[in-house]
Amino acid sequence: MPELYGWEVGIQATSEGISVSIDPAFLIWTYLPENGMTFGNVILAHAPLRENGYRNLLLAHEFTHVKQFQSLGVWIYLVSPFLNIEGGDHELGGWIGLQECTTTTWEPPDEWPALWHFLTLSF
Repeated sequence: MPELYGWEVGIQATSEGISVSIDPAFLIWTYLPENGMTFGNVILAHAPLRENGYRNLLLAHEFTHVKQFQSLGVWIYLVSPFLNIEGGDHELGGWIGLQECTTTTWEPPDEWPALWHFLTLSF
């Protein structure tokens, strides 16, 4: 069963109207062989890590991929060879802590406009 891992709401006012964007991030615990993978706003995480000490590291890393997809949209697949999308060491034991987990992976700057939203309502 999917869990709601987090969500963001954005409001943008222009001369043409107001847009409200809603971006939930869903978490699904699976038994896939990978520790985790992300597709758009859905994080698939390896179920045995649910109660493991690496849970927070894994989810922080995978949530970075959610932010990347929001910022790059489907372009993420074309630019991934040029940006450090995945980060350094993929193995959970290779990360010293949350900071290293997230700082070795490319993150969009705060001012970077999102190219993709889960839901956008325009008025």
